[in-house]
Amino acid sequence: MRQCPTCGTTYPDDAKFCPRDGATLVSAGSVSDDPFIGKVLAGRYEILSKLGEGGMGSVYCARHRLLGRVDAVKVLRPDTSNADAGRRFLREAKLAASINHPNAVVIHDFGEAESGVAFLAMEYIQGQSLTKLLQKQRPLPLGRVVPMVRQIASALDAAHQLGVIHRDLKPDNIMVLDGDRIKVVDFGIAKAVGGQESLVPMTQVGFIVGTPQYMSPEQAMGEPLDARSDVYALALVTYEMLTGEPAFQGDSMQAQMVVRLSEPPRPMAQAAPHVSVPPSIEAVVRQGLAQSPAHRPASAGAFATQLEKAFAADGTQAMSATPAASQPTRYQGVTIATAGARSPVDTQPSSPVPDDVFRPPAAYAAPPGATVVQPTPSAQPTPSSTPIPRFEPSPTLPTPPAHPIAKPSASKSNVVLIGGLVAVVSVVLLAIVLGVGLYVFYAPRESSSAKPDNPASPAKTDSTAILQQSRSSREAGNYPAALELVDQALTTNPTSPELRIEKAEILFEQERFVESEDIVYGVLRSHPNYGPAYQNLGVLKYRQAKTEEAIAHQKRCLELDPEPEYACYAHACLAQIYADQYFSNKRKFASASEAAEREARAALSTATRKSLEAPPRLVLAMLFVDRQQFGLAREQLEKILQDNALRRDRDLAAVYAQLAVVAFFEKRYAEAAEAADQAVQLDPQNKSYQKLADTLRRYRKR
Repeated sequence: MRQCPTCGTTYPDDAKFCPRDGATLVSAGSVSDDPFIGKVLAGRYEILSKLGEGGMGSVYCARHRLLGRVDAVKVLRPDTSNADAGRRFLREAKLAASINHPNAVVIHDFGEAESGVAFLAMEYIQGQSLTKLLQKQRPLPLGRVVPMVRQIASALDAAHQLGVIHRDLKPDNIMVLDGDRIKVVDFGIAKAVGGQESLVPMTQVGFIVGTPQYMSPEQAMGEPLDARSDVYALALVTYEMLTGEPAFQGDSMQAQMVVRLSEPPRPMAQAAPHVSVPPSIEAVVRQGLAQSPAHRPASAGAFATQLEKAFAADGTQAMSATPAASQPTRYQGVTIATAGARSPVDTQPSSPVPDDVFRPPAAYAAPPGATVVQPTPSAQPTPSSTPIPRFEPSPTLPTPPAHPIAKPSASKSNVVLIGGLVAVVSVVLLAIVLGVGLYVFYAPRESSSAKPDNPASPAKTDSTAILQQSRSSREAGNYPAALELVDQALTTNPTSPELRIEKAEILFEQERFVESEDIVYGVLRSHPNYGPAYQNLGVLKYRQAKTEEAIAHQKRCLELDPEPEYACYAHACLAQIYADQYFSNKRKFASASEAAEREARAALSTATRKSLEAPPRLVLAMLFVDRQQFGLAREQLEKILQDNALRRDRDLAAVYAQLAVVAFFEKRYAEAAEAADQAVQLDPQNKSYQKLADTLRRYRKR
């Protein structure tokens, strides 16, 4: 039997996930004879099930009794909990908890339980270790390895900036989530538990400090460590990912450790004759495995950068960070700039609009002649789950002669021009529709009272004023202030679904997606018929590319007859999902165009203020342009401008850019150029708008 660690429901052995909570099921037999199961740790963590066991202790799935959050709680072995180890553990745990990076596990709490054992509460990760992944799929393709290494390196750099050396980086401590998203766990805990490293890595109580198979030479010799020790371990992991074999041969881990003290790593062709690794890639890995730290890259980020450059120079197609649902995970706060490194999210091209809620179609049908520019490792971050194609219209656009000419006819070159313009602005528009609208983060929500005749809807409390203040802070971009305000309110009203959903949305805006999802599930457990929770969950699921689940959750929200504001969000979300499907494959999803229009109009009918009308109007405008109903598209765009509903300049810029396309179709060339210029003024950093304006400026006098 399998059991859900969140709700405790049991399922057959072939089940993998709980359909109610989305949690990964664990073996029901693993919860029967463990002394911690069913106990409450430190007065706040109810132990639900055992997730695993390692050299440092056991890991359990636990529910925070006050917050309702599901955490993974690591309980250290009792024989490691002496006074010195306890002090080291608390010191290292405090440092590890300060690491704020999307690829580092989030540590929520740490301390000592009543029995004296030390524990560490961290985010509950639904994924598998790199060890298990390599057991199933070894070796991994180079196109997967490079972006995964970048994520690991970014997490390490963030830790190194705080003076935290991992000391035990290995596949067991690298978690792989959906879409090859990476989470690195157990920062600094090896030192906290075991103390100083030595050639014989055992403490007085017999606890192994680090893993010999992945130790650097200086760590094995008990010498002082710096970031380059983790670089060595990262290079070992990279070698194993590329070849499926360890870099050093030996009958045991200790034998491998001795070999690495005296010999270079074996050639990859020798370790895995059936695998072809480019020499430039192998050279980078071998440099990372240099016996002397001075000969290695200075940081993990530098190692990842060299790997990316070798990958690109080898002629391999430019990588695209991690696929689906990860964008690649920007989900623990704003990305921290690391020493010489970028997170995998930084491998995406700069986007002119906020696309952290939903991505535009992954395969937008580019018109003939449009050039799709692949992202480069040095590009800026966007939070969409797949790389957003950028269309460069200039190579396909005709250059007007210097002397005045008659108004152009619908020549073949103009058809290409029009197609290029549509591609540029439609991709932008697809991103902005949901970035502005599905959550409508940037306009304060009206806090109407719940319907008194709906027993499923929890009654509003005095939290209304808190919600209004929080949303005002969010509108101003001050998310820490909003979060602090809501957290304070939750201490006196911890069961409020309104406050908890508000916190989930703040965390979402900070790209802490897993934490946001945990809160949403917690609300559904305590208030299973609370519509806004389903609306939020639908957004989270669509971001993970789980389209059918996203649609189901938005429809469930509507079935529960929520207040009009959330009904509008749900309809707008469905409109965007259907529009994304249609533009990704017009033949396969031909009917999705009508569905998108239907949901967009439903969103307009339930909108309680003008700002909520902007997203569905943008969807309608996009659909009308596709159908060549330019007059109808213009009506929607002009209504948005008339209502003055968009608060941010870059959101408004996308509307003007779309209006420029419509005007060009209508052969209003002067108006098209003026609208494009206005888009540039509002969002001067957007190169697509600049190229659009440059092109249309040449047609102004025609």
